[in-house]
Amino acid sequence: MSKYINDFIKDLSIKDKKTLSQKTLKLVEEVGELSRVILPFDSAPGTNHRFSDREKILEEVVDVYLSNISIAHSLGFTEEEFNEMLNKKTDKWAKLQLKEDEVTFPLPYEIHVTIDAESYSIKNGGLEDFKSDCKEIDVKPIVLDLEMKEGTLKDVMTSSKHFGDNRSAYEEANRIANKLTSFGYKVVRNKIETVPWHPAAPTFKTGEPIPNGCYFESHIGVVILPEEKEALQEFVQGLNDRCTEAGRIEIGGTCKLSQNFFKKSKDGSKFVNMLTYRDNMTCREDFEHGVEAIKWSLEKCGFDFEKVEVEYALYDTNVNHDSKWILGL
Repeated sequence: MSKYINDFIKDLSIKDKKTLSQKTLKLVEEVGELSRVILPFDSAPGTNHRFSDREKILEEVVDVYLSNISIAHSLGFTEEEFNEMLNKKTDKWAKLQLKEDEVTFPLPYEIHVTIDAESYSIKNGGLEDFKSDCKEIDVKPIVLDLEMKEGTLKDVMTSSKHFGDNRSAYEEANRIANKLTSFGYKVVRNKIETVPWHPAAPTFKTGEPIPNGCYFESHIGVVILPEEKEALQEFVQGLNDRCTEAGRIEIGGTCKLSQNFFKKSKDGSKFVNMLTYRDNMTCREDFEHGVEAIKWSLEKCGFDFEKVEVEYALYDTNVNHDSKWILGL
């Protein structure tokens, strides 16, 4: 665009007597007019009684552009400031496109729907009722004992795998929640986890912050004997203090322990104690580095562990549900 046109637009913007809020509403109006010509051009149902062409679309695109740039001029932004922000946003756009090109849907998801522990316990059959209801919905029942400083906190949820996209995972989570509600349970949390390379998961390359309510999470099943329990607790405290017997460890986030009620040792034999590592202020590469550091420390301290899961919590309707556990209260 020529300097003459840019200067002319700036002059018109400054002379425009609309307030900032009025200019913003004018922008909304112009976007609506653009939509009005785009929809019939795209043969959208309900708009085929109108006819649109490329010239009409271009006219409305220019109106939207002028309304946008007028707001920037009203706030006194210089051409240098505008171009700097333009470069920043186009760079982000390019990185997001590159990131999406690296992933092909459908992707695997894991869905957890948590119910209020009291609504679980007041059912006549308690545990057996919950297991039966989960079987009818085609999900797996999970009852966790979240290990606190003193005692445990019961967490009752479903677990199920889903293969699809964001929308289908969301719809499946709602299906499960609605079914549980119809059975008389009080649903307190819907959580959707996916692979850490999902396009929504922040990476070092893109540099975007992790969205509010989202986080990376890893589950490491540590196999121990009952008499090794105290040593594992001390090890996890060392992780949170960033120093274990294996040496200093560079991780972010928090590490906590839990046990699956259905997998507890009842005869003194080895059992799996789940170590959960969660971080909501990181990127994929740094989190995965932290997981590797934890695995290295476990091995150095003589702990055996089975499969390691690394996930990205894409959707969590009640991220504070287990905050007492995560914060160690």
